[in-house]
Amino acid sequence: MMRQLIHLVLLLLAVLLQNSVIDLIAIRGACPNLVLIYLLIIAIREQRLTTTVYGFAVGLFQDAAVSGILGLQAFVKTLVGFIGGTLFSSRRAQTWWRPTVALFALDLLHNVLIALLSSFDPNRNDLISASTSALYTAVVGFIVLSLVPERVWCHSSAFGEEPYD
Repeated sequence: MMRQLIHLVLLLLAVLLQNSVIDLIAIRGACPNLVLIYLLIIAIREQRLTTTVYGFAVGLFQDAAVSGILGLQAFVKTLVGFIGGTLFSSRRAQTWWRPTVALFALDLLHNVLIALLSSFDPNRNDLISASTSALYTAVVGFIVLSLVPERVWCHSSAFGEEPYD
């Protein structure tokens, strides 16, 4: 129960940071997606269903907090949570590059789906914006995962242990 509460609080903190101060570190309109970075950490640590449920919950919270198409963030975050949980369902020991590549791919998918489902405009260069934001998210995620001890974000059941023991 404590683990779920920690995930929930950290996800809500990521949403608050995402909606308030993340624009301060934007580079030419590209912003890292802190929510996806933490959702990936959940995907590494937890089962696919858990990650999917957290993706839905945080997406629904974002839909309620920010005006837009109701259910869009919930749908996309649920899908990204499911795919992230699937990518890390083997629970093998992680390498440094695997979460970084997964972050890039998941954020690219997230951004493209948001652009396609909300109001895709080829004149706005949505695909270029999606790619640069995904790259930025991967770099920030790599830095976060490098700074945080591996025992915190890496699932340890590959060695016969349960996470957060």
